[in-house]
Amino acid sequence: MNNKPGSKIYTARMVAFLGVMNLISGYGTILLWDYFSIREISFLKWTVYFIFLILFTNLSYGTTVSIFGFWKLIAGGDNYRITKNILSNNQLSLKNVSVAVVMPIYGEEVESVFSRIELMYNSLSREKEKSSFDFYILSDTQNVDKWIKEESAFFELVKRLDAFGKIFYRKRKMNLNKKSGNIADFCRRWGKKYKYMIVLDADSLLTGRCIVQLAQLMEENPSTGIIQTSPQIILAKTFFQRIMQFSNSIHSLIFSVGANFWQLNSSPFWGHNAIIRLKPFMENCGLPSLPKLGAVGGRILSHDTIEAALIRKAGYSVWFAYDLNGSYEESPPGIIDSLKRDQRWCQGNFQHFWFLFAKGLKFTSRIHILLGIFAYFSSLLWLIFLICMVMIYFQDLQFYRLALGPEKWKIFWEYAYFQKALKLQIFSLGILFLPRILSFLYMIITLEYKKYSQNIFSFLMSYILEFLFSVIHAPILMYMHSKFILLTLIGFKIEWKSQNRSVNRLAGFKESFHTFSVLSLLGVIAGTFFYYHVNGLFYWMLPIWGSWVLSPFISYLVSFKDKKEICFLKEKSESKNTEVNFLEKQNKTSERIMANDRNFDVDPLFLIFVDPFYNALHSFLQKTTLNLPQKRLKYGNELMERILINGPVGLNSKELRIILYSSVFINAIYTRFWELTETELHPWWNENFKKYKLSLIT
Repeated sequence: MNNKPGSKIYTARMVAFLGVMNLISGYGTILLWDYFSIREISFLKWTVYFIFLILFTNLSYGTTVSIFGFWKLIAGGDNYRITKNILSNNQLSLKNVSVAVVMPIYGEEVESVFSRIELMYNSLSREKEKSSFDFYILSDTQNVDKWIKEESAFFELVKRLDAFGKIFYRKRKMNLNKKSGNIADFCRRWGKKYKYMIVLDADSLLTGRCIVQLAQLMEENPSTGIIQTSPQIILAKTFFQRIMQFSNSIHSLIFSVGANFWQLNSSPFWGHNAIIRLKPFMENCGLPSLPKLGAVGGRILSHDTIEAALIRKAGYSVWFAYDLNGSYEESPPGIIDSLKRDQRWCQGNFQHFWFLFAKGLKFTSRIHILLGIFAYFSSLLWLIFLICMVMIYFQDLQFYRLALGPEKWKIFWEYAYFQKALKLQIFSLGILFLPRILSFLYMIITLEYKKYSQNIFSFLMSYILEFLFSVIHAPILMYMHSKFILLTLIGFKIEWKSQNRSVNRLAGFKESFHTFSVLSLLGVIAGTFFYYHVNGLFYWMLPIWGSWVLSPFISYLVSFKDKKEICFLKEKSESKNTEVNFLEKQNKTSERIMANDRNFDVDPLFLIFVDPFYNALHSFLQKTTLNLPQKRLKYGNELMERILINGPVGLNSKELRIILYSSVFINAIYTRFWELTETELHPWWNENFKKYKLSLIT
């Protein structure tokens, strides 16, 4: 397949897509105009009309994507997709191709990270092209305890798999520019060794077949710069994760196919579960520093959309391999963890406005940037729109009640004003829920629902549960995303922290109440206002103010771990599908890594300085020069004496890092410890040494 569709095809698809989208949004704006024109249009109504025009265009985009996705799926698939000839590509040799599979990590659960690497390595070892691939764990971890565990887990892993020279671990000294800086550091050090780079997140998992197919697709399509896969959500344990998994499985395909219809070789890039052609990426995708302007300036938080735009600018295509099997990720375990991730994405996406009018970017790249911004900014606009519509409704109610008198007012209200408002409401809700209806029809028509149950009733119950949760969840997201946007606009910068992916560290009710107490109070106030002052909207607005009131309880309840393995919201394939069986081995692998970990009940710093195994391993991984400048050697000797006499508390974090990043100083402390007597050492050393000896005995 030629992965550069002709200009006529591209133009025809874009015209068709924009035509349907504008038809939908245009009719919606006509209905609003008809509703407003009953009475003189005020400045407030003009403002609301302008906001509605933006919002309904954005809403119509999603609906149009689902319409074309449904059409293409029912028609048998899109002929213009990069995976169309995947069966013939499977025979493509990768003999002289080198690929790096890269996983940047930052304070992640050590057992989970290395078990995933082991699973991918073992899966890849069953492929004949396995020799073309190397794995890199790129650590930005700041926690010393986890740092030591990572080093130990790495050594145990390569020893167990006999993978020396195939799996690598690097701990970066300076955590500059977060994930994008981590990837950039890899490119500077090792990028020239490899033709392609497969980028993963810490919760990513690819089958060996998927990894090989990505490389083969790149070989088959030399003008392609990035291929993005569509990850399936796996290992759902909480109710929230099950809902996200079900929603992803039901709705993502129809949206992916519809998006591919108009974007073709100008797909977005999500920064993980994707393969990159390294040479053009390194030459063209360096991220600039933004002007210093509060939270939207400085270093770019969300790098992926801009990297896709830059590689498209360089003349390479970006494809979305939505039907490539074997790409997986996990969902945050609860609403609060999901919102923490959203806040980072929100601020990162908002920074992209700097690139909207940058020179040389493709039109489709600008659309993706705009869509990324409106993924969050639309929440604030919807909130403003709803508040203004309530104000307009209240003003009209007061005006007509006084102007027409009781009898005429009632007739006019029911047969004119209310009818127009109801028509607008029904059309808006129809456009909002049409993608869900089309997804449901596709699952029924193609019998895909049998992935969940032979009984359509069970699937229908799962579908209703997911739908009801989305209705309750959406107003909470609207408020929280609006809050994130406002915080960004006033210059509040978020800190990039490690993400919680564990169901064992879920938010309790106290944290849920603390997070959503203001929103809950706001819901009570809104409900009271509607009941006493605008009674006609009390039930219409119930899904919004009601979900606000219940938000702390909703957040807490959906975070419970599913211990009874309920039949709803669960794929049968989780227990029968071969690929998912492959994934389920992760738990056993994690347990084995934990069992092999030498868990001493002592401070991990002590192990680095005293235990021969940890000391030698840590020193080796630093790869520092043995010939230090005299001035630095003198300073390091001073720090060593201080840490021996005063313990680790005698050094600040910067001084401690100078010691930890130098094999010279680490080895010197090891020697000095065994030379000194107990009275010459700080009590911290003696206390940990007693625990250390006890651990060796037991």
